Amino acid sequence: MTHRTRLALFCGCLLLAASVARGQSFGALKAIALWGEPAPGTTGNYRGFGFRIGYSPDIDGDYIVFGAATDGGGGIFAYMDGEVRVIADAQTPVPNVERDGAPVNFPFGLSGGSSPSISGRNVVFSGRAPGILSGIWMSRDGVIV
Repeated sequence: MTHRTRLALFCGCLLLAASVARGQSFGALKAIALWGEPAPGTTGNYRGFGFRIGYSPDIDGDYIVFGAATDGGGGIFAYMDGEVRVIADAQTPVPNVERDGAPVNFPFGLSGGSSPSISGRNVVFSGRAPGILSGIWMSRDGVIV
């Protein structure tokens, strides 16, 4: 069995990653996102994770994607290459979408979508704002397509 990364969502909204080798022992736990701490790529702090906001985390090898509520509304975040980065949040414009001539930002925090999914460095996520926007998007290596 190859090494796999497991994700645990602990009480108090602690998001942790643990390495499992051959299903026998756990490696060191590492917090990748904590409630009240700054959310990378945003001006706010984390305010909720996973099931609390309707998004389950997803894992592919050493990559993890998760939804989080933040002071700025929330978004989709990924743990890649040893750091957390924002994939899309409520301040990220949706590519090629305008309303009354103005860019429309991703609708996180307005109404949920389904849980994000990750495969390598590709992340797929959805979101909706009733009456405004609903869709599924993909981020390939940090670029929303």
